[in-house]
Amino acid sequence: MSKFIVEYNGTPSVSHTIIAQNTDNEVSSVKRLIDNHLSDFEEFGVLGFEIVKPLNTELGGRPSKIYYLNEPQATLLLTYLQNTPIVREFKKALIKEFYQIKKDFAIGKEQFNQLLNELSQKSNEADEYKAKYYESLERENSLLRDRLRFKSENLQKSTRLSESEKENIINLYKSGLSQAEICRKTSRSGTAVKDAIRSAL
Repeated sequence: MSKFIVEYNGTPSVSHTIIAQNTDNEVSSVKRLIDNHLSDFEEFGVLGFEIVKPLNTELGGRPSKIYYLNEPQATLLLTYLQNTPIVREFKKALIKEFYQIKKDFAIGKEQFNQLLNELSQKSNEADEYKAKYYESLERENSLLRDRLRFKSENLQKSTRLSESEKENIINLYKSGLSQAEICRKTSRSGTAVKDAIRSAL
């Protein structure tokens, strides 16, 4: 993450060993300082730690406890140390790193929110497109239904004959005209002509 700061449980933190190494203090002394004032540090949040085994177990040695301090805890620890020039320099460097991380996080959050807004806009555009597409489908279906209804009504009309039409068709048939000729002559459908002829037989 940076020169001094690491991420511990999702929080920018600095270990007490890093603080000791960069302030010219013994690691054990800094740890003892934290242990002696543990309740002070816990006022600024849970004090994280991990147990680290020795690198070479064959040489012996006990596991060590490494504390991870958040920004206010690290600041408090530095105020408890002797205010030497090296401590002051490290304090400034650490504050700058915490500040930069918060700034980067703010920028990252802004970019993330911008991405969410863009995705939301695209989603809205997709919804509008789908709505328009379904509307066009419904219009086409409505036109098809109207055409089918129109054809059905016309078909029913074309098969309905008045009594005078039936009589005329029968007379034409008896005169020797074929059904096709009668259809052309009367401008009636083949079904209507055939029904009229059947009714006379």
